[in-house]
Amino acid sequence: MPRKKVVFIINNFVVGGVERFSRDLWSHWDHQRIELIVISVWGSGVLVDSYRKAGIPVYWAGSKLVYSSKNPLLKLYFTIIAPLVWCRLVLLLRRLRPAAVLTCLTQADILGIAAAKFCHIPVRIIHQADIKVVHPLVKWLKQNLAVRWASTVIANSAPTGEFMQNYFGASVSKVIVIPNGINLNRFSHISTQPIRVQRPVVGFLGRLEVIKGIQYFVPAINLLKTQYNLMPPVVIFGDGSLREAWEAFAQQNQLTNISWRGEVLQPESALPEIDILVMPSQSEGFGFVLLEGLAAARVVVASDLPVFSYITKSSDIVSFFPMGNPPALAEILAKLIQNPQLLIQLQAKVRAWMIKHGSTYDLANIAQAYQDVLVG
Repeated sequence: MPRKKVVFIINNFVVGGVERFSRDLWSHWDHQRIELIVISVWGSGVLVDSYRKAGIPVYWAGSKLVYSSKNPLLKLYFTIIAPLVWCRLVLLLRRLRPAAVLTCLTQADILGIAAAKFCHIPVRIIHQADIKVVHPLVKWLKQNLAVRWASTVIANSAPTGEFMQNYFGASVSKVIVIPNGINLNRFSHISTQPIRVQRPVVGFLGRLEVIKGIQYFVPAINLLKTQYNLMPPVVIFGDGSLREAWEAFAQQNQLTNISWRGEVLQPESALPEIDILVMPSQSEGFGFVLLEGLAAARVVVASDLPVFSYITKSSDIVSFFPMGNPPALAEILAKLIQNPQLLIQLQAKVRAWMIKHGSTYDLANIAQAYQDVLVG
């Protein structure tokens, strides 16, 4: 049986859960049945070499410039050239002649699904990875050029599926839920390590952007100092447009306990340094970092987002605080830092939960579900 070509159209190759997930899916697919090709429409990024090392052909419909949220001119540039990118995308799809097109993130959805429809590719799938309100014009474009012409919308959680129906108007019959997955084996060696209960390290892992909540995390660390007289070691892994401002805030408030580590390509390299992982996100479609933190048996504190309750199946393994509330976050952190026995109990609960539910998010199982949708 000949292999079926699947073209995955993504924005770029920056460090993010979506970009790592799409690369890792390939390692679990049946290579005798599927030939995966990736096309970027919104620039390059540091992960591009890892795609090539995995044996995935990479094409460019747009510029090869490395996209950075720190440079607003880049966003303007990519927006201006979008019509040209769409034309080049059509030419690439006509040449590659895939059996299916899978797109992820808004720009790729709009350009990719519209181009696939124009090229009469029958299987046109949106992988919806976030819950994010967009500009009205962008919303209209995605509704009419992507959602309308997609054959299927894969939502990475039930809350994301509801968002696609309520916000973008996707029909119930189009939307299916396949949760994101991770390679659990990458975290098994970390999960056996006891956390440092006498002096736990508080950590943040993610892009330093508004949506990830760094603007709540650093003030909470400041409140630990000013209101609780606590200065635990803090590590921040990630980069983004807000880094400079919050580094300056930390310096002004003499938060010498914060270490800014920059971007990391693999979360498993950062998580051993963290005992209490904080996810103060404003919005998430799934929450890779939360799942990775649980797989590594870290104690997790997170915003009270519906998707986090969905992932944890409403259990008590995560300490939730009201989204956007640094004082509430600081109060929870103070309680954990000053209670070693509670940390031990929470880590034990996380390990037990992973034994019971971890297979639900095992990438091997998730990859098979994707493969079934793409090529049957």
